[in-house]
Amino acid sequence: MPLECTSHYVKIRCYVNVTQFVGHKDWSDWSPVEEVPGRDTEPNGNGVFPQDILVAVGSDVTICHVHDKGQWIQWIAYGPEIYPMIHLSSRSSAIRVLNASTSDTSRTNVVCILSEDEIELSCL
Repeated sequence: MPLECTSHYVKIRCYVNVTQFVGHKDWSDWSPVEEVPGRDTEPNGNGVFPQDILVAVGSDVTICHVHDKGQWIQWIAYGPEIYPMIHLSSRSSAIRVLNASTSDTSRTNVVCILSEDEIELSCL
């Protein structure tokens, strides 16, 4: 999932894995949970994410679209194919492309058609 799309929660911990360290090796306690706000919480956060990435042929990729308040997404296509949408929040949805194929050009278009027949375009 592109992490910039929608808010998510994280916590971390660490482990010392250095052979020169002679002390007791153990996992640390978990940090407190932190919320990382997504672009769907920003007034002008709309767009397609991730942006400008290279994907190896055969990879699986998740693509997210954040839209303005009051809009909704009719469909999202990767290349010529329309994909089922995964609802993330009131302002964001995603698609999951399995086994991404090669493109005829240097990139593959991601097209989002919005409720007011507006088009948002990005390339992978």
